[in-house]
Amino acid sequence: MCKFFTTLFLITGVMVIPAFGQNGYILSISGPEVVCPGSTHSYTPVWEYAGSPASPPAGGIVNWTVYSGTVYTSGSTYALIGWSAGDGFILYEYTANGTYYYATLNVTINCVASLTTSPDITPEDRDLCDPGPRLATSTEVDQPVIGSR
Repeated sequence: MCKFFTTLFLITGVMVIPAFGQNGYILSISGPEVVCPGSTHSYTPVWEYAGSPASPPAGGIVNWTVYSGTVYTSGSTYALIGWSAGDGFILYEYTANGTYYYATLNVTINCVASLTTSPDITPEDRDLCDPGPRLATSTEVDQPVIGSR
């Protein structure tokens, strides 16, 4: 298992640290890891059992904890989080039948870094930090010819 995560890190450059609960479950959090201050994003817990997608154990109690952000709404399958300044952190906790499961996710809050340092950012991703409509420059607008008839 360690070799798998080492290989994953070398291939993607992203360190994924799943939390191992008891009874064979693996729990992680899915959602953006680089966000802009003032933005809001959805995060979901991802459950696996024996390497396959799974549902969490029945009858669990959920708790979402966020640093450098605010949980606007949440449930057992999602959290809508608004981010402020400084790097953030999400902790998802789930307790069922006396067994405690948890997952964490570090979140970098830096709009400029998300636009300039990641080669994987596409034009569709950039609108997360778009300050608004761009003004046209004089070279982009047809200039009227003054004094022509």
